[in-house]
Amino acid sequence: MSSFTDDHIVSLCHNPMTTILSSPLCLNKVARISNDVAVKFGQFVTVQEFKNQQIAQQSLDSDIVTVPRAYRFFQKEDAGYIIMDYVAGKTLDLESAKEVVKELGEVLNHIHQHEGMNPGHLEVGQCLVSSGQNMKRWISQSLMTSISGSIDRAAQETRSIFVTTP
Repeated sequence: MSSFTDDHIVSLCHNPMTTILSSPLCLNKVARISNDVAVKFGQFVTVQEFKNQQIAQQSLDSDIVTVPRAYRFFQKEDAGYIIMDYVAGKTLDLESAKEVVKELGEVLNHIHQHEGMNPGHLEVGQCLVSSGQNMKRWISQSLMTSISGSIDRAAQETRSIFVTTP
């Protein structure tokens, strides 16, 4: 994996012969660039997501949810790239997800049991919300960030939210 340069990874991700694992409808893509390496890349892939994935991989029970080990992150032009282990599995669309709703519920329940001291994905970023009051505060802060001219940052922070119940 260390033999892949950033430029080589970018070229593999955009090579028409590379297997794209994600849906064509997704803005961010996941490409399988070798037998054991996958890359998530796109405009909304951030270093915060990379750090969150590393924490989740270390913290969550692998018998309940498989989180690929993330090895490195880099940014090239307007896209972020997360280099990680390829984990064989089935890509779910809405119909196939309906078949595994119970299992997905168990995974989400497990993830929601890991609360941070501050709002943010596993204490990295600004997206984990542990109560209605925290959600109102988080939304207000995000709106103020947008209003003050940091629209790009707010868009990155609001692209995914894990919500826990009290």
